Amino acid sequence: MALAAFVLVAAVTAGAGVDPMGSLLGEYKRYHGLLPLAAYALLMLAALAAVARARSASVLLAGVALGGGLSAVYAVIQKLGLDWVTWQELPAGRVGGAFGQPNVLGIEVVVVGFAAAALWSDLSGWWRRLLAAGILLMLATLLLTLSRGAWVGTAAALGVLAVLWLRRIPASKTALAGVAALLALSAAILALPPAREAATRAAERVGSPTEFSEESVDERLGLWGMALEMFADRPVLGAGPDAFSTLFAEYREPDLRGYGTKNVRPESSHNFLLDIAVGQGALGLLVWGALVGSVVYVSLKAMPLADGQRRRQIGFMLAALVGYYGAVFFSYGESMTGWIPWVLMGALAGLAAAKPADVEVRGVAPSWSSRAGPASAGAAALALVAFALMLFVADWNAGSAADKARAGDIRGAVSAAESAAAWNPLQPRYLLKLGEYRQSAGLYFGHGYLRDALSAYETLNTRFEPTAFGLIQQAQARARLSFESEVDRAEVFTLLERAVALDPYNAEIRQGVAGFYEQAGEADRAAAHREALESFSP
Repeated sequence: MALAAFVLVAAVTAGAGVDPMGSLLGEYKRYHGLLPLAAYALLMLAALAAVARARSASVLLAGVALGGGLSAVYAVIQKLGLDWVTWQELPAGRVGGAFGQPNVLGIEVVVVGFAAAALWSDLSGWWRRLLAAGILLMLATLLLTLSRGAWVGTAAALGVLAVLWLRRIPASKTALAGVAALLALSAAILALPPAREAATRAAERVGSPTEFSEESVDERLGLWGMALEMFADRPVLGAGPDAFSTLFAEYREPDLRGYGTKNVRPESSHNFLLDIAVGQGALGLLVWGALVGSVVYVSLKAMPLADGQRRRQIGFMLAALVGYYGAVFFSYGESMTGWIPWVLMGALAGLAAAKPADVEVRGVAPSWSSRAGPASAGAAALALVAFALMLFVADWNAGSAADKARAGDIRGAVSAAESAAAWNPLQPRYLLKLGEYRQSAGLYFGHGYLRDALSAYETLNTRFEPTAFGLIQQAQARARLSFESEVDRAEVFTLLERAVALDPYNAEIRQGVAGFYEQAGEADRAAAHREALESFSP
C-alpha cells in the first residue's frame, strides 16, 4: 500500500508540477522522475517475490557483492594511474571508478560492503577469503573517494549494525573471527605509507564540514536554504519530481552561498529528503517515510522468528539501507546507485514474507512466493531492460556526437545527436546539443542546418519548461538565419528578454545579451543590462 501510494503521489505531482514533461524522466543522469520511480517500484516487487520464493537473499547479495568488488578493483586501477579512460569531471586526487564520480562510488561501496558481509557465515575456505578481500578493497576504496557523505553513511550503518547485533542478530564465532581479521588487515594496510597518506587526507576531509567557508559546504548550505524556500511555496504536493533544477534560476539571488551569479544548473539540492520535499511536497515525504518505515517494521518483526541466516541477512541489509540514506543526506539519489535501496527494500520485505517451514508469520501473506513472483519479476525485467536500453543507446549516441564534433566531423555529430534525441525524447539536453551541432554545421554547409537548429530549439522550449540558455540558443539561431527585418529583430529581442527574465542573476547570460545588443546597435538596451550587471556583480 505504501509503495502504491508513493508511485501515485509521484504521478499526481508530476502532472501538476512546473514541468510535467521534464518530470517524467527527471534531471540528466539523476533520473528520479516518474518513469524511473515506477521502474524502481517494479524492481522492488521483483526482489520481494524472488527472495520470498527462495527464502534467502544469498544469490542477490552475491551478485551485489560482485558488482561492488569490480567497482573497487577499477578504482584501485584508477589510483595507480593505469586507467584507460579519461574522466573529465573526476576531481584531482580522488577516485570515482567506472562512475567517474567519487561520491557515487563511495555510496556504492558503503552499501554493498555492509550487504555483502551478511554472506560471511555462510561461506568457507577460499570463498570466505575472497569475500574478505573484496570487503577490504571496498574499505580502501571508501578512503580513496574522500567522500564525506559516504563516511557519514558508514557511521550510520555501523550504528544500526551494532544495535541489531547486540539485540537481534545471533553472534557466531565465525562472524567475530571475521571482524577481528578485517580489523587486523585494516591495521596492516594503514601501516603502509600510501595508505597512511590516504588516511591523513581523509581525516582532513572529515574536519572540513565544520569549516562553513569551505566551498562545497558553502554550496550545500546555499542549496538547502533555497530548497526550504521552494518547499514553503509548494508545501503539499511540491513542484514535481526532480523539479529543483528547473526552479533554481527563479529562486536564486546574487549573494547565493557558493553560487552567486555563476552560469550553473545544479542537479539537485544535494539532500535526498529536501529533493523529495521540493518535488513531491509533504505528502511525498509522508508516503516515502511510510514505505521505508513499513519495510523496516516488517523486517524487525520477522527477525525473532527467522533462522540464523535470514536474521543475519535482514540485519546487514537494514544497516546497508540506513547507510545509503545516511550518505545521500549530503548528496542525492541518482540512477547509477539509486536502484540499490529499492532492491534492498524488496529483499527485506521478501525475507519477512518468506514463510518458515514450521512457523506461521502472522499478518504476512505468503502469496508473493507463489502467484506474484513470476509476473512481477517478468514485468520488472521488461520495464527495466527497455528503460535502460533507451537511456544507454541515447547516451552512447550523445557521446559519439561529442567525439565527432571534437574531431571536426560536424555532419557526423549532427547525425549522432539526432539519434540521441530520437532514442530519448524525454531528455532536453539532447535537443540542446542537437541544436548546437546544427548551428555549427549551418556556418559551413548552408541555412538548411540553421533552420533545423531553430526547429530543435523550438521543440526544446515548447516540449519542456524553457530555460534561459535554451532561449538564448534559440535567439542565436534565429538571428543567424535572418536578422534583417524589424520582425526578425523583434522576435530575437523577445527571446533574449525572456531568457534574462528566467535567470535574471546569471552574469554570463546578462553579459551575452548585452554584447548582442551592442553588436546590433541597440545601445540603450545594452546599457540597461550593463547597469544590471554592475548592481549584482561580486
